[in-house]
Amino acid sequence: MKEIKLKGIILITFLYLITTIILLIYNAKLYTNFINPLYFTIISTYLLYYKNNFIVKVTQKKYIFYTIIISIIFSILYFYLGFIFGFTKSPFSHKFIKIITNIIKYIIPIIGIELTRFTVINKNRNNKLVIIFISIILTLLEIKYNVLIDINLHNKLLFKYICSNIIPLIFKNVLFTYINQISFYPLSLVFRIIDKLLILLLPIIPSLNWFITGSIKIIKILIIYITFNFQSSNIIKRKENYYVKKKCTLTLFLTIMLVCFMLGMFKYQIIAILSNSMDPIFNKADAVIYKKVDTQELNDLKVNTIIVYKIDDKLIVHRIIKKVYTNNQVEYVTKGDANNKEDYKKVKVNQIQGIYVFHIKYLGYPSVLLNEYFNYK
Repeated sequence: MKEIKLKGIILITFLYLITTIILLIYNAKLYTNFINPLYFTIISTYLLYYKNNFIVKVTQKKYIFYTIIISIIFSILYFYLGFIFGFTKSPFSHKFIKIITNIIKYIIPIIGIELTRFTVINKNRNNKLVIIFISIILTLLEIKYNVLIDINLHNKLLFKYICSNIIPLIFKNVLFTYINQISFYPLSLVFRIIDKLLILLLPIIPSLNWFITGSIKIIKILIIYITFNFQSSNIIKRKENYYVKKKCTLTLFLTIMLVCFMLGMFKYQIIAILSNSMDPIFNKADAVIYKKVDTQELNDLKVNTIIVYKIDDKLIVHRIIKKVYTNNQVEYVTKGDANNKEDYKKVKVNQIQGIYVFHIKYLGYPSVLLNEYFNYK
């Protein structure tokens, strides 16, 4: 077998990145449907033909098995989110020809990217500059520059796109670079193919907002890292192995708790306060912890209770000052302690998210700053 010329691969990948940016801006359809699959078909064929160490040893098979199991578990958990947030129709057609077309359009580039990553890293394990450089190029290759151009004048949309796509993409590439550094088989390829096939083949997918989408992607990457690191610790010395497993187990537990908290699976939730309407109880930039309550409790709330409720897609934290009945259904009149007048709309039971428990000073500053930035005119 001939030796792969790594400098040539890196140079070609860099030049293709420039081509990608130009084509996505001026002709995204041509790029996605033809140029990108063709390029990665050629590069994948080249790498597979000239590479001679893709043979999987017995000791490596268990890591492939762990990779497949983790991917399947995450696929199940991802689908389960639909039962919490609801489902939406898949954007991909499920006719046989369309499925094959989508596999060519989306799976082949994944194979090409991961084989390129693995090949370059496997031949340059001690060269950090090369590893960082190829990781940056591969990250930039997956950004949808046409989308960025379309939303560049809309700060909110740009922020949402960065949080739900760009930041998770960076985390993902860092993770896969790490996995390829410590593995002698492209395990990241297995992760990505299973993950993408799930999206392409399912007729329905969970309906998640931008924040949950970005958070779940990052948390998933973190858990994959912890789990993979946990399994890799089996080859470390016994004493070191114990401490690595202990650290990974603790981090995994805390991460799972964070996931459950973000998905609203706990009784307590947190929101940032954006105004001083409840001064002096709590102020702008404080974080309020509130407790979810059942329907019976919502109907029996007492005057002076501070509640969290949603009106016009905004969460408000005000005090109940009066309880009224409309058509035999209870409604609450609310008012901010610092306001001169009561709120102009009565609060229905189905609008109440929970009741105030306590607050933490200044913890909500990041949310306040972002809100003010996007609403500044």
